[in-house]
Amino acid sequence: MVSIVAALILGCAAGSTIAAIVLDPDGCHRSGSGVTHGPGAVRIPGVVHIASYPDAGCDFPFRGVAGVLESVGDGRVLYISNCHNLHLLHSVDPDVDSVQSTPVSSNLAAVIAPTDTLKFAAFDRGSNKVYISFLRQLSTICVSLSIVVCAFGASPLGDTSSATCAILYDSETVDPACGSMNTHATGAQLMTTGTHLLFTVGDLLQNPSQAQNDNSFWGKIWRAPLGKEPLERGDFSMLSKGHRNPQGLCAIDNNLVLETEHGPKGGDEVNVLALDTSQVADYGWPAVSYGDHYNGDMIPDQHAPLYTEPIAFFPYDLVGSHGIGVCETWDGYHLIASLEGHTLYAATLDSRHNMLQMAALDVGYRIRSIARIGDCFAMLLTESENYEQGPLMRVRACDRNMRWSAP
Repeated sequence: MVSIVAALILGCAAGSTIAAIVLDPDGCHRSGSGVTHGPGAVRIPGVVHIASYPDAGCDFPFRGVAGVLESVGDGRVLYISNCHNLHLLHSVDPDVDSVQSTPVSSNLAAVIAPTDTLKFAAFDRGSNKVYISFLRQLSTICVSLSIVVCAFGASPLGDTSSATCAILYDSETVDPACGSMNTHATGAQLMTTGTHLLFTVGDLLQNPSQAQNDNSFWGKIWRAPLGKEPLERGDFSMLSKGHRNPQGLCAIDNNLVLETEHGPKGGDEVNVLALDTSQVADYGWPAVSYGDHYNGDMIPDQHAPLYTEPIAFFPYDLVGSHGIGVCETWDGYHLIASLEGHTLYAATLDSRHNMLQMAALDVGYRIRSIARIGDCFAMLLTESENYEQGPLMRVRACDRNMRWSAP
C-alpha cells in the first residue's frame, strides 16, 4: 500500500499519518485544519505576465483547452493553440512582459476536424516529434479520442519551419463512448518514456463507469510502443485502471511516474505508477475514493487490500472542482498545477515516494499547462474564470525547497 502523508508548506515538519492536503493559516499543509485555499499561498510580485501571444483570441473553451505548452529544450517552448496551430515561443523579456514567437507551419488543421477539441500533448526529443490528443464529438451521444503525431524532421525544432502531422490512433472505430457522459472527464494526457507512449483515458463519468471493466478503453492508463505508426488497438497494453479523470503525467525516474487526477468532490489525488511491472495497478474508481459524489452520496474510502492508495488527496475547500491538473518534473521535485485553486504547487517526495513537502504559489488564474524554460524558469499557460484565455506567465522555479522569487 502506498501511504498518504500530510504535505507541508516550506519549513514545516512532515506528518506521518494518512491525511488530506489542506492549508493552515500559518502556511502549512496539515490534515484537519479546515482552512480554505488562500491564506498560506505565497503571492510574489515580479512574475512575468505576458498578455500578448499568438492565437490568444481563439474560440476558447469551445475548441478545447486554452492551449498546450511543451518544452523542446534550449529555453524554447512549443505552443499548440486551440486554433490548431503550432508556434515556437522563445526569448522572454521580463522588462516589457513579452515573448518572441515563431509560427511553425503544419498540416495539423487538415488532419483533424475543425470541431475537434484540443486536450494535451507530449514532445519526444529523441524523435523530434510531438504527440497531441483530441476529443471528437461523433454524434449527440457518442465521442472518441484521437492521437496525432507531428514530425519536425531531423533538424532540432527551431531550425525547421514546418511539421508533418498524421493520425496515430483514433478510438472511433474500436472504442467510441456512447450514452450519458461528461466530456470534461476525458483524461487524454500523454507522456513519452523513450520506449513507450503513455496515454490516460478518463471514464467520462458514465453510469455505469467503465473504469473497472478490463474490456473497455475508458477509465485506464495505457502504453503503446513508441515509434510504431499508426497504432492499432492491440498495440495498447493496460498500465493501470480505476481512473476517473487523469490529468497529469511526469517522470519520477526511469521506472516511476507521478500521476495527477481529478476526483469527485474532495477526491483529487496524486498517484505513483510503476512502469517496470506487468501487473495492472487498480486505483479504485468508482468503488473507492477519498472524495464523495457532488450530489452528496458517500463513496467508501477503504482502499486496501483491493486497491492502490494515492500518495495524496486534496479536499474540496483547497482546490475546488477540476482542482489538481497537469504536472512537470523539475530537479528533485514536481510542479503540480491547480485549475480552480489558481495555485502552482511544488511537491517533494521522500525516498519511498511519499509526499514530503509542498510549496504553493497563488497565480490568480487557472493553470492549464506548464513547460520548463531553462534551468530555473517555468512558463504557465493560464485561463480566467470567465471563459477567456489568461496570460502566459514566467515564474522562477529553482531549488529543492522552492523559495519562489522574482524573475
